[in-house]
Amino acid sequence: MNLNTIIGIIGGDSRQLHMAVRLQKNGYKVRLTGFDLAQLPKGLQNYTLSDIFSDCGILILPLPVSRDEKTLNASFADNSIALQTIIQEIPPETHVLCGMPPQFFKKTLEAKHCKVSDYFSRDDLTLQNALLTAEGIIGIMTEQLPCTVFGLPCAITGYGRVAKYTARALQALGAKVTVFARDPLAVIQAQTDLLDAKPLSHLKKDIHRFSCIINTVPSPIITKDILTSADGECVLIEVASAPFGIDANAAKECGMKLIKGVSLPGKTAPKTAGEIIAATIDKMLTEGST
Repeated sequence: MNLNTIIGIIGGDSRQLHMAVRLQKNGYKVRLTGFDLAQLPKGLQNYTLSDIFSDCGILILPLPVSRDEKTLNASFADNSIALQTIIQEIPPETHVLCGMPPQFFKKTLEAKHCKVSDYFSRDDLTLQNALLTAEGIIGIMTEQLPCTVFGLPCAITGYGRVAKYTARALQALGAKVTVFARDPLAVIQAQTDLLDAKPLSHLKKDIHRFSCIINTVPSPIITKDILTSADGECVLIEVASAPFGIDANAAKECGMKLIKGVSLPGKTAPKTAGEIIAATIDKMLTEGST
């Protein structure tokens, strides 16, 4: 990686600002765009999108790249940035590092001979991100629930990385945790980890027992049929990505509190999350990794 190559950071949230600061401290030349409404750290400024495309040989896009597969995830931009604009204007041969890019976006850029690297596919980032997400979930619970976590009957749907860290943390705090998973092997894994675990099909008959339900499955699994059996005071926490796992309209109809904790590290620990992304990108550029 040539440190004289300018890195352009397009859009994102507070994580990308902290990432930019860290990359700059590591010796990279960094330029931003899509941060019109942000208070920029010292030494950084907001450029136009055309400036970024003309001057930068490497581009970093946010995590996730988009929330609707139409516009860039850019919470500080004064106007939305269409993914099609990026596709049309980005120069061929550009190296694009991004988080969870839509498949059509990745394939179209690759057709322009751009190198597209998903930094969120790296285990070193996803593991640390999962830990930060679990910490954020605990923070939500202590702030939003009218009771202590100790002794709290709570359910976690799914048993991926975020669910594992969250379950272990809650168990350590004295919560009564039950994991519900679709995969029989995941149920066995949770039981091996000394957790109460059951098939997801058992959630409907057991849901009335819980004061909090945390969903980590990005698929509609907690439907109105299930929620009608829940305690109306049960708090729902959604941390999965689209299309999400909890039926938000059904939760509203049932009078249940639904907290959306999507991209939690960006909200609860943006500095740490941004520095983790920067460290991962630094490794990728140094290694020449895809």
